[in-house]
Amino acid sequence: MSTTIENEPIRRESSRRRPVWSMLWAPMVLVIASFAWALPLITSHSQAFSPVDEWVYYDYLAKIPEQGIVRQGEPLSEESLRLMSCTGVQVYGPMGSRCHASQLDPSKYPFKGITTADAYTPLYFWTTWVGAKATNALGVESMLVAARLTSAIWLAVTMVLFYALLRTVRANNVLIVGLGLCFIGSPAAFWTYSFVSTDAPSLAFGCAILLAARLQVLRRISPWWLIALSVLGTLFKVTNILAVLCAAAYLLVYWILGVEKDSRWSVLRQPRSWRHTGDWRLARTALYATGASIVAQGMWLLVRRLLAVGPIAPQDFDGSFGIDALGHQLINFINGTLVSNVLIVGQSDLGYPLPDYLGRPLTWIALIGVFGILFTKAPLHGARDYDALRWSIAPSAVLLAPLLATALFLTQGFFFHFPSRYGLALAASFLLMFAMLLREKRYVNWLVLLYGLALVVWGLRYSTLPTSV
Repeated sequence: MSTTIENEPIRRESSRRRPVWSMLWAPMVLVIASFAWALPLITSHSQAFSPVDEWVYYDYLAKIPEQGIVRQGEPLSEESLRLMSCTGVQVYGPMGSRCHASQLDPSKYPFKGITTADAYTPLYFWTTWVGAKATNALGVESMLVAARLTSAIWLAVTMVLFYALLRTVRANNVLIVGLGLCFIGSPAAFWTYSFVSTDAPSLAFGCAILLAARLQVLRRISPWWLIALSVLGTLFKVTNILAVLCAAAYLLVYWILGVEKDSRWSVLRQPRSWRHTGDWRLARTALYATGASIVAQGMWLLVRRLLAVGPIAPQDFDGSFGIDALGHQLINFINGTLVSNVLIVGQSDLGYPLPDYLGRPLTWIALIGVFGILFTKAPLHGARDYDALRWSIAPSAVLLAPLLATALFLTQGFFFHFPSRYGLALAASFLLMFAMLLREKRYVNWLVLLYGLALVVWGLRYSTLPTSV
């Protein structure tokens, strides 16, 4: 008796040709909204740095023409220290030595004047530097502003990939635009796409990697696309491996659900039989993508150590590793990623003061989508795909944060409470679940659209205020 069942067909779009406008208006609206929201915010910012490490990112960009790469233990340049003394950090103001001091004392600056950007491969900084130089050629004089403008490009690219991903679950255009606007207007997007931030590519890779996994199930692309995107995403920023693990979990669950229910445990206990089960290619691709990403990150850690010129910059890690600490990470990403904000030290204010009544529904969308879909009945058509998505994304949303924290402790020897923004690579999967759950509720689709518009309008209004950062 065969140990597999036939793949349930996943409903495809109608073969009839649709008007070009009907296919393109939604991604076009999201791209236009990305620039219409980001550009006013970027131009309204002062030359002061974002509190989210923009200072060390700018230092990296300034060193690219001569060095190409920043090394562990390397001191920040005098130019960067001087900018910190004179323009400082938004919300907090100047830091370190006096602006016009003849000599700057590195010990007075955060991290004792040592870079922390060495933890990243140069891929993000190289692409940002190229984009910034192109923007300079168009007439933008400030390197900092030009670099910030590249973040707006990342947002637009992200929205195109987001649209493509949600179309794979047959979400309608109104809902996709609504959810896209919700993200564009979120606090997470404010800090990620209106400043220089290594998080800028994260959601784009999150969308692209999960989209590649979906297209693998549909047999529309080569498995090498998923493997290549997984490695590239991880090398842009290690937290993007969360998207790789989520996509791998989806492929593995889809493969397991293809085995006859009565035979699953016996098949899983016999690894030699795996290659003879249906859709083993999906499980193999999942393992290759995960393994290749881990190897790539390991190679970077080795290169980083070999290039080091000193110890890691001194940082205050705010936690001890243990069960309680890991328990707090369980809902970190799903509860806080979309509303990730900067809490001003010593105050109760937020750096991006979005009112709670406007920001709280973003968390509801993530929670309702990821957990609400677990209590629904799978449709008769496409049940296997539906179950594979929900039973891979929900555990990933909960377990990957403590898993990443454990990996950090084992490989680097320290632990800290992750900022919720580290979950950006998973944010697309949260919104995907919401779209799957409520795609047929027309009134919900329009409510989400109106809510997204309200968030974007609030952000644009904020950019006009003299107190905006």
